[in-house]
Amino acid sequence: MSIRWKIAITTGLLLLILVTMFTFTRYKSKHSDLEQYLGNIAKNIAATAAAAINGEDHLKIRNKVDFKKPEFKKIRAYLKKVQQTSDLKIDGIYTFHSHNAKGAKFAVMLQKKTYIGDYYRGTPVYNKMMVKVLLGQPSQTKIYTDFDKRWLSAAAPIKTKDGKIAGIMAVDYPVDKFEDQLLQEIKTIIFQGILFTIAGVLVVILLSLQITSPIKELMSSVEKIESGNYDFTIKLGRRDELGKLANLLDKLKISVNERLLMLRYVSPHTMAMIQNSINGNLSSEANLQDVVILFSDMRGFTQFTEENNPMTVVQTLNDLFSIQAEIIEKYNGSIDKFVGDEVIAIFTSDDRINEALFTALEIQKVMKIESINKQKLDVGIGISVGSVILGNIGSNKRKDYTMIGSPVNLAARLCSKALAHEILVCDEIHDKALDDENIAHVIKFKEHSKVLFKGISKPVETYQALYKEV
Repeated sequence: MSIRWKIAITTGLLLLILVTMFTFTRYKSKHSDLEQYLGNIAKNIAATAAAAINGEDHLKIRNKVDFKKPEFKKIRAYLKKVQQTSDLKIDGIYTFHSHNAKGAKFAVMLQKKTYIGDYYRGTPVYNKMMVKVLLGQPSQTKIYTDFDKRWLSAAAPIKTKDGKIAGIMAVDYPVDKFEDQLLQEIKTIIFQGILFTIAGVLVVILLSLQITSPIKELMSSVEKIESGNYDFTIKLGRRDELGKLANLLDKLKISVNERLLMLRYVSPHTMAMIQNSINGNLSSEANLQDVVILFSDMRGFTQFTEENNPMTVVQTLNDLFSIQAEIIEKYNGSIDKFVGDEVIAIFTSDDRINEALFTALEIQKVMKIESINKQKLDVGIGISVGSVILGNIGSNKRKDYTMIGSPVNLAARLCSKALAHEILVCDEIHDKALDDENIAHVIKFKEHSKVLFKGISKPVETYQALYKEV
């Protein structure tokens, strides 16, 4: 294949890649904008509607016969008004009672046949949103698929006068028509991109005709050099890049000829030494830093792997790791590594003790929600604080940025000692937490035991961290 066609094909592929990347980026951007736009609308509708519903009235709607109650009729009439003014479908607005171990229970809906008290089990995306709402804040989902339709949902807490959550206001937006419009727009962009690619290839073919002739002359010169003929001059008589290339090639021809002559005066072992002296080294710098280390290890996972197929094991492990990683990142922590069924995280901010404790508590809370943790696997968590060495550790070919120090060992030992649902912390975490008002009014500590851990010279006072009961 001639270089002309190679340039044309390469240019065509490059243009096609650029058009594809542009189209994909445009689609992702517009899809993200659409998702954000619809999500904000749905969340605003849910938050506004939730604020207008009397939480005490909502608590009275529990059983199927409650559709006769004036509280149900009042809330239903209000939802009907919101549905009509917000261009929602009848089945797209409803209320729940809070999640429990079995799921959420329907409270108020607009369908003719009411189903008060029936359980609802949503998709994982929907359930993650519900967990956030139960923490007291309006939330929204990404666009997801359910019953072969595309949806975007939002929800907000319905509260009583004293601020307690009395239910959940939920809104579902069908987004199929919006995505269809977006796809039509993207198809137009793709068609225009293909035309642009074809035009670009034609232009490149025409331009390449001006390049192939001098390139052939340069190729003839290289063939002469390859055959050992250095007694000629390379000149094209051009002032463009190809002319400069010809001049450089002529200088290179002279330089190569000189080096071939010099090789006669250099011994083979000297050449080998020169070649072996060319090495690259990674930085081996390390530093001492105060951090909080969190180890989270699953309980019963070995038995789970024996009782389930590898695909189920991997999927479950990834799902539970994703949940923990999201919570760790939420509280400004960072994942050091995943080891088997264990997560190792570090916290380095000024509020690292606070963040690590709330991370552990939220992990344990979320792991107890059946709709999220379908396999009902538990975790034990250990937390320690102290100075560790952070740096590149390993060989010249393989390094790992990791941490070393006794606090790491202590966190690992505390984690191994913790039972399912337990969070064990060292005495230093306990002492510093009690002095922090942001922790003391939310978290309580229960004295656990004084343990002599392997590899640690002195016994360690351990404490169990728990949420204070409201």
